[in-house]
Formats: sequence, C-alpha cells, structure tokens
Amino acid sequence: MQKFKKLLPLYFIILCTISCSDSESDDLGTDEFVELGIPELTTNIATNITDNSAVSGGDISDDGGAEIISKGVCWSVSSTPTIDDFITSDGTGAADFTSVIDGLEPNTEYFVRAYATNIEGVGYGNEISFTSIEPGPIAKIFNGDVILTSQQEVDEFGAVGYTQISGNITVQDINSPSSIENLSPLSTISLIKGSLIIKENLFLHEITGFDALENIEGSLTIIANDNLESINSFANVLSIGDDLEIYGVNNGSGTIDGFGNLTTIGSNLTIQLASGVENLLFFESLQMVNGSIFISLMESLTSLNGLEKLNTLFSLRLNANNSLLSLSGLNNISNIDEALMISGNRSLEDLKGLESLTTILNGDLNVSNNVNLINLGGLNNLESIGGKLTISGNDLLENLQGLNSLEITGAGIDCILCVGTIEIQSNNALLNIDALENLNTAWNADIIVEYNEKLENLNGFQNLSNIFKSSGGSSIFGVTLSQNSNLNDVCGLKNLFDSNQGNYYLDGFGNGTILPEGEANSLFRMCE
Repeated sequence: MQKFKKLLPLYFIILCTISCSDSESDDLGTDEFVELGIPELTTNIATNITDNSAVSGGDISDDGGAEIISKGVCWSVSSTPTIDDFITSDGTGAADFTSVIDGLEPNTEYFVRAYATNIEGVGYGNEISFTSIEPGPIAKIFNGDVILTSQQEVDEFGAVGYTQISGNITVQDINSPSSIENLSPLSTISLIKGSLIIKENLFLHEITGFDALENIEGSLTIIANDNLESINSFANVLSIGDDLEIYGVNNGSGTIDGFGNLTTIGSNLTIQLASGVENLLFFESLQMVNGSIFISLMESLTSLNGLEKLNTLFSLRLNANNSLLSLSGLNNISNIDEALMISGNRSLEDLKGLESLTTILNGDLNVSNNVNLINLGGLNNLESIGGKLTISGNDLLENLQGLNSLEITGAGIDCILCVGTIEIQSNNALLNIDALENLNTAWNADIIVEYNEKLENLNGFQNLSNIFKSSGGSSIFGVTLSQNSNLNDVCGLKNLFDSNQGNYYLDGFGNGTILPEGEANSLFRMCE
C-alpha cells in the first residue's frame, strides 16, 4: 500500500504529459480558415450585332475562392439586368467565356452584364449597351432585262417593289403621245447588274426616285430626253461598272445634283449639252475614272471644280465649253495615259489648273481653236508627251510659255504606235516658239509649222537634235514650213539638220524666206 502511494504522483505527471501532447497535436492538424466571396468579372463589348443577335461574354478575374458553377451574360431592355432577366449559360469554371445573345428585336437598345455564380452568390460585371440593327429589305430580284415604254408600265413594275435587276433596265417612251414623266415608282431598286438606260422620254422633266440605288454594274446612260431639266437622283450610287453618259440637260437652267457618293467609274465619263451646269461639284467623291473624260458643249460650265480627287486619267477631252474660264479641279492630275485635248473653249485664257501634270504617257497634247487663249500657263511642269504635240488655231496666242519644261515628244511605251509629230498651225498672233527651248528629243516625229502669219523665227527648236524612228519603219523625218509670211529665220533648225545629215526632207512655200524643197544647206548660211 505504501508502494502504491509513492507511484500515484508519477502517474498524474505522465497523464498530464500525454494529455498536453494530444492537445498540441490536435491544434497542428486544424486547416487555416479562408473567407469566401462572390466572383469578380468584366463584361465584353458587344460585337457582330445584327437585327436579332449579338456576341458578348466575360473575363473572370477572381472566382471568390470557390468553384464557378455557372456563368454567362444577362440582358434586358432596362438598365442593370440580372439573372432573373434573359440569360445565356456558358458552362462552369473560371475561364473567360463568349456568349451569343439571340432572340432580339430589331432596332432596340439592350443592356448587358456578364455574371458568374459560386456557392456564395452571383457576381456581375460592368454594364454595356448596344442597339440591334434595322433589317434591310428582303431582296426581290427581277431576272433578265426590262424595257418600260409608258408611265403605266413604270408604275406597274415599280409597284412590285423589286430591289435588284439581274440584267438591263431601259426606260424609253415609244408611244405617241409620250406619257413617261415620273420615275419615282422605281425607288426600291438598289442594284442593277446590267445597265440603266433612260432615253427618248419627251415629257420627262426631272429624274428622281433612284435614292435606294447603290451600284450599277454596267453603264448609266441618259440621252435624248429633250425636255429634261434636272437630274436630282443617284445620290447613293457608289460605283458604275462601265460608262456614265449624260447627253442633254436643257432649258437653260438645267442642273445635275446627284452622284455625291460616287467614287468609281469603270470606263468613260461623258457629259454633253448640260446647259445649266456651272461646275462638277456633284462629283466631289469621284476618285477613279478608268477610261476617258469627255466634257463638251456645256454652255454654262466655268470650271471643273469637283474633280479634285482624281490624280490619274486615261484621257481628257474638253471641247466647245464656251464659258469655261479655268481648269481648276484638275489640280491633282499628274499623269494622263493617252490624250489631253483642249479645243474650242472660247473663254479660256490659260491652262492653269494643270500644274501637277508631268507626263502624257502614250498619247497626244492638242490645244486648238481656243480663240481667247493667251498662253499655255499651267503646263509648266509637263516634261514628256508620248505622242503628237499640236498647237493650232489659237488666235490670241503670242508664245508657247508654259511648255518650258518639255524635253521629249513621241516617247510612249509602244513607240510603234506613237505619232510624235509636232504641229504648230494657224496661230495668227504667235510671235515665237522660244518656250520649246528645252525640247531635245522627238520620237517618230515630223515637224509641221504653217499658217502662223506673225511667226518670225524657229529658235525654240535650237536644242532639238535627236529624232528617232521606230525600228522597221523609215528613218527619214520631214519638216514642213509653209504660209508663215513673216518667217525669215530658220536657224533654230540648224542643230537638228546638222545632227541628222541625209535623214530628213524639207518642204516649204509661202514663207518670208524662200525654202527650196529638199534643200536646206543654203538656209543656214546666215546662221554661221
């Protein structure tokens, strides 16, 4: 018994030690406490918006410490949408997601938030909004060509509401008496895969009603509508695949007010007899004409303003525009592939507006019958002409100032087709041609100087020494000098003749100096 009493304190010490050890072990095995929260995310902007759908989504930056069990976007026509409104379900997990929103109404504003859910609740992203688009008309296609010959036919065809024509559409009144006077029933047409031709409609006074038209894959031709006074349509046409031809907008005040969005003409642009048109501002968006521009018989046209976005042309012909005062509008034209012809423009005094032009690549420069033309100012930077140079019938032209930079004529890419002739004819006031002094080379060229009654010398040719002929043709070039009654000095040709012994012929009569045919040596004795 005494022994048991001695062991009892030791027992309690061991028991306490074991108990404390177990308690410490329990504390070390307990997990650290983590506080949970709702997910955090942002909403993607809406893309691919149509009349009934759009695409959005969300980027999850924090899952809140728990698994994402659902995610998507919610939307409504009211601000601050929740998952009690329309939603998408785009899976689980914390990866970013894309959502397709569908079942929308056209032309309606919607509010959208991305959402993500875990065991703690729902987190929402920022709010975005977008408006579904207004659906376009359902295409209604007429297959083939259509010819409308009366107002009744125009009305009946228009009542169907065609939006596309697969072929050509011709409006041509062949009845007597004529009846077509209103084209507005054709207002639903947006695309013509062929051509649009409006011609010979005696009672058609204005062209309106094509405001839905955006593209004509063929030509647009307006011709022989004798009482047409205005063209107030085609404002939304973006491109014409072939020619644009307008012949006749009459009655003195005839106007063109349209084509403001037209950027491309696939071939030629022709405007004639539009009597009230003063400028071309209705072409203010035009950037490309892949053919020729031909503007003629425009009684009120004073400038070419409206063509400023063009920088390259195939050819340009300005003929008999009696009020044309300026070529402004052509300021950015640097290259012309074929011809530049300026003829019969009675009020034109110079060629200012062509200062950017440096090259006529393959064709001719023809300045003729501009009876008030005083000089060629505007051509100061023209360096080469691929074909013929013709200055003719300009009654007040005293010199050729403006051609001072010209060095080469007839040097087109395919010189077999280049004429290269230099013609200076019937300029009654012309005193000299000194402005050609930098001209040194001509290809396939003959020289014709005739009927310039005040011309006294040919000094402008003094540096011209090279005339090249195409291979396979004659190497002989000709010089014709005739009916220049005051021409007494031809020393400007001496360098040319000396450099080309035996490769020229000379023809001349009616000049101040007698020029024996085929005999040049005697002409230059005075030049030595």
